Amino acid sequence: MTLKLVSLALASGLLVSCSKPGVPKRQGAWDQVAGLLGLATHATTLKVMDVHGKPIAHAQILIGTGVDQPFAENFIASDTNGAFTAPAGWDSAQTVTVNAPGYVRATYFEQLPNGQTYTLRPLVGAQAIKLTGQTTGYKIVDRDGIVDFGIVIPSLTKSALFNFDISAFISPETDEISVIGRSINIPKNIVLPQQRESYFLPIELNKPDYSLSFRGPGERMVYVARGTFPLDDVINEVRNGKEFYELTNHLSIKGGALRKIDLRQDTQLTLPVNELNYTAQRRIKGPVFKNDEVVLSAALAEWKGWYYPTDVKMLDAGKVRNLTIATGGQPSLISVLKRKDEMSLTQNTDRLSAHFAGFDDGMTPDFLPLMEKPAVTDAFAFAVAPVAKPARLFEGAQFAVLSKVTQIQVAGKNLDVLENIWEVYSPAWMASTQLPQWPGEAAPSGKLRWEVTLTALPSENSVQNVDLGPKWLDAASHATRASQDF
Repeated sequence: MTLKLVSLALASGLLVSCSKPGVPKRQGAWDQVAGLLGLATHATTLKVMDVHGKPIAHAQILIGTGVDQPFAENFIASDTNGAFTAPAGWDSAQTVTVNAPGYVRATYFEQLPNGQTYTLRPLVGAQAIKLTGQTTGYKIVDRDGIVDFGIVIPSLTKSALFNFDISAFISPETDEISVIGRSINIPKNIVLPQQRESYFLPIELNKPDYSLSFRGPGERMVYVARGTFPLDDVINEVRNGKEFYELTNHLSIKGGALRKIDLRQDTQLTLPVNELNYTAQRRIKGPVFKNDEVVLSAALAEWKGWYYPTDVKMLDAGKVRNLTIATGGQPSLISVLKRKDEMSLTQNTDRLSAHFAGFDDGMTPDFLPLMEKPAVTDAFAFAVAPVAKPARLFEGAQFAVLSKVTQIQVAGKNLDVLENIWEVYSPAWMASTQLPQWPGEAAPSGKLRWEVTLTALPSENSVQNVDLGPKWLDAASHATRASQDF
């Protein structure tokens, strides 16, 4: 029996040594034989999963900087359960890169085999899926000087909030309406129910339809907020050339509704605006920031890991402002620091610093400094200028993503559409980053973008049992981000 096992083991080893270069070793038979021979008693099993915790079968795993670097047989594959065994040569911290069809490739730096799980995000298509419809449940009072409105937005996870994109809240696409014979462009995700007001002359407002775009199918949580604003004040601000974010202090959110939908194709959905009602408030104090910067804070309610805003306000340095909150739970607060000249929807500038925390009454948000754009060497390498962090914070993970950039025209404006192709995770901030050489692959062509996010934590222990990857963003309290096209 022993002779047969030894012969089988030798045959398995011969088959592996004769495999084609650039093809990952499929683990299975040899590992079983080695176990029978007592050669794998200390083997470590790791896993490859998607963001929903489902195993990814036959994912390719490269451990190191290239095939057979720094040790032989370092290019392997997961089994049907998404599991793989750490090769014997993996005895020091290495770069691990994981790839599977239908997912964004991911690289993890400074990895030792400790039974961790590597998480891949799904690829997102460039084709938009539309959610359209109308909203119901307003209590309109004509000619009261107050305009009722609704706004339909996607509810977001915490990690998505750190990747704050103003276009997720205010659609860059617009609908044209006529007011007193003049054409006005209104973002497609904003609703103005039929109402009559006066601004020197009688005004009738009526934009009943909303439209929201999603990049690819999947389960979504959609939130509709019901609010009001004073007509005279907002019209005067618009006539004075104010940007939309500068109008937020005039907006009052009163309530709304949530809906979970499985979005597979263009869908129509009528949304009520009166299922949730907000009456409580908490105070927030503006931090110290530069004159060329702006701080926006949003009070957030949470439902099963999805966050939605109950109020959004622009802060003044050192001054206290009230934010409306939902009752019946602990509210959270997301605050965003940006440069004023980068706030426009047409700027295509995603530089920001963000602070996420529980919303305690009277609190003051604080930030990591805004970072400079990364210096890009090529598609596989970039460097980041030093960023000083507050003394009370601990350095967290660094997250970077390489994307293909295409531009579309919406209402005469050029807008970027990103297709993420490679994500990179490091347990610490890195001055320079060099990606491994993926077997048989040349550098991607066309316009590309490196986006880099540095995170910070309130405690070193807050990610003690969290595998490096997307869940680190859920544990972080601070993030600062910038990008560079090339």
